[in-house]
Amino acid sequence: MGTPSASDVLDVVRKHRERFDFEISAEMAAPLDTVRKLGAELVSKHSVIACIVTRYEGGDPTDAWLYRIAGFVPPAAPGRKARPGPS
Repeated sequence: MGTPSASDVLDVVRKHRERFDFEISAEMAAPLDTVRKLGAELVSKHSVIACIVTRYEGGDPTDAWLYRIAGFVPPAAPGRKARPGPS
């Protein structure tokens, strides 16, 4: 694929709407550090939103960056919703 660019990372995130850094790295066959640098560039341009997510796999914490297209709001989870209280 050659040297990845910020637009390549943006294309992957647009395709999936939100994606972890290690998933982007695997899909692009690019080093994780490169994906994080390019992701930081996209965040500074307000193209994507990023947050650190800690996942526990087998009791061990794993930190990852989650990238989401700026302005994208995921749909509400199915199930009962809280009702507003009495006013």
